[in-house]
Amino acid sequence: MTRPPLPGRPPVDPASSEAGRLLCAGTYLDRAFRDRVIEELYVHSERIVAPSYGFDASRVLAHALRARRVELGWAALVLTLWTLAQLLLEPVVLLLLPCLGLTLTDRLMRRTAGRGAWHVLARLLHNGARVLLAGTVLFVALPGPVARSTWLPPVAPAGVAALGAVGILALIGYAAEMRHMHVARILGSELTPQRYAAMAFETTGHGNNGTRFPRVRARIRREQHQAMILYNVTNPMCGAGRPFRAWSLSGLELRPRTDLPASGQPTPLDNTRVLGSITEGLEGLRVPGPKGSPQVEAAVLDRLRELVIEECVFLPAQGLPHRDAAPYEPQAMAQHCRDAIEEAGERRRHYLRIRVSAWDEGMVLTVFVRVHTHGGMLMVEFAPHVLLPVRTLFQSADAIAARYRAESVLRRVLRSLARAPHSVGDALILLVQAQGSTWRLATETSDGPYQMIGPEASVRELGSEQQASIFHEMDIERFLKAIQERVVGGVSKALHEAGWQTEEFERQTIRVEPGAVFIQSVNNSSFGIGGTSHNSTTNHHGDRGTGHGA
Repeated sequence: MTRPPLPGRPPVDPASSEAGRLLCAGTYLDRAFRDRVIEELYVHSERIVAPSYGFDASRVLAHALRARRVELGWAALVLTLWTLAQLLLEPVVLLLLPCLGLTLTDRLMRRTAGRGAWHVLARLLHNGARVLLAGTVLFVALPGPVARSTWLPPVAPAGVAALGAVGILALIGYAAEMRHMHVARILGSELTPQRYAAMAFETTGHGNNGTRFPRVRARIRREQHQAMILYNVTNPMCGAGRPFRAWSLSGLELRPRTDLPASGQPTPLDNTRVLGSITEGLEGLRVPGPKGSPQVEAAVLDRLRELVIEECVFLPAQGLPHRDAAPYEPQAMAQHCRDAIEEAGERRRHYLRIRVSAWDEGMVLTVFVRVHTHGGMLMVEFAPHVLLPVRTLFQSADAIAARYRAESVLRRVLRSLARAPHSVGDALILLVQAQGSTWRLATETSDGPYQMIGPEASVRELGSEQQASIFHEMDIERFLKAIQERVVGGVSKALHEAGWQTEEFERQTIRVEPGAVFIQSVNNSSFGIGGTSHNSTTNHHGDRGTGHGA
C-alpha cells in the first residue's frame, strides 16, 4: 500500500536513523527508560509493538538488554567484593548502614528536587549519612581495647582494619568507574553515527541475549513499519506522538453545481476519488521550486522532499489469537485496504497517512486523513500527531563519551572514591529489581495462544522531550500548514471536478491566518511546544471560533 517513489528524496532508513541511535544510547544513560523498553518490548508478548516512525525498535531493545546485563554484572561484582570484605575484615560490616543511607538519601534528594522544605530535609539527611560514614571508618580504626568494650571482637589491628575498610571502598569505587568507562566506550564506538549506520542490518544482536531475543526481534521488525496497524482501543494511534490541532468536518451536504449543462448530472463521489485528489496535491510538496539548475534543485534540503504518503488500515488487536496470526501478508493487507476505504467502519478504519521527519528524525509529523461519503454527505477527518525531539540527555551521549575519554587519571580516581559508598546500595537495589523482572519474565510471558492486545506504550514517545525549541515549533507549523492546504485543496478539487458545489465546503473552511485553516467542528486536543500550550475544544453551538498560533 506504500506508493511508488516520487520525485524528491527518499526518507532515511529507520534502521540507521539518528533518533534510533540516540534512543539506543538512552538505554545506557537512563535506567528507568531502559526498564520500560524491556517491559514493553520483551516481557509482554501479548502486546504488539507500536509503529516505529523513524527508528528501529528492535535495535533499541538489543541495547537495553545489553545495558541491563552490564549493570547486573557490575552489581554482582560489587556485592562479591563486599562479601569477601566481611570474611577478611569483620568490622567492615559496619559500613553497610551508612552506605545504604547515602544511596537512599541521594535518591530522596532527586525525588524532592524543587519541593522546598522536603528537599532541604533530604539534603540534611544526606549530609548526616556522610558524617555517619566518616565516623564509622574512624570507629573501625579504633584500637583493640576500645573495640573490646563493644560487642564487636577485634580481628585485626586498628591500622589494618582502617586500611582494609578504605581499600574495600576504593576497590568498589574502581568497579563503578570501570562500569562507566565501559558504557563510555560503547557510546564512543558502536553508537557513533558512522558505526551505528554501518551496523543497521545486523542480525546477531548484542552479546548473549538468549534464545528468546531473536524471536522477539523478528516479531518487532515484522510489525513496526507495517501499513496494517493493530491498535489498542484505549490508545489507537500509539507511537505517532501527541495529537495536535485535530479537526473534523462532518455533515457537508453534496449539492450539484449550478453551472452544469442542463442535461448534465454530477458524478457520484466515492472515498477513493477524494483521497486520490488529496494525494495528487500532496505529491507536489516533494518537488522543490525552480532554482535555475538541476544541481541547485538537487541540493535543496527541505524535509518535505522526503514526504511519505501511504494508505494504512487500523484494526483492533483484541481477539487476535496470537501476534503471529496478524494479517501482514500483502494480499491480506491489500484486501483490508480495499474493503475499509469505502465501508467507513468504527473498528476497522482506513486512513491516508502523511509523514514528514525533520531534525535527523528527531521530530516527526504524522497526519492521518480519513474521508467518508454517505447519504449525499461528505465527512473529513484530519488528525495530526507530533513526535518531539529525543531527550536532551540522550542527545548528549557523544559529549559524555568524549568527556570520559579526555579525563585525567586523577579525576577518575577521585570520582571513583566518591562513588564507592553509593555503589553498595545501588547494587542491592539493582539485584532486587532484577529478581522482580526475572519473575515477571517467567510468569507473564508466553508464546502460546492467548488473547492479544495492542501496544500500551511507544519506545519513541517514552524517549521524547516534553517541549520543543522555537525552531522545531516553526518547522511543525510550516509542515502542518503545507499539508493542511493540500488536503483542503484536494477535497475542493474532487468536489468541483465531480460536479458538486464547493461553496459550502469553502464557507466552513475559515482562514484565520496565512496558511492555517479552522473547521467548524474541532475535536478536543492539546499540545505544548516551546513552553506554550495550544488547546482546541469541540464547539457545540456552531460558533466560528479562532485558531491558535503555535
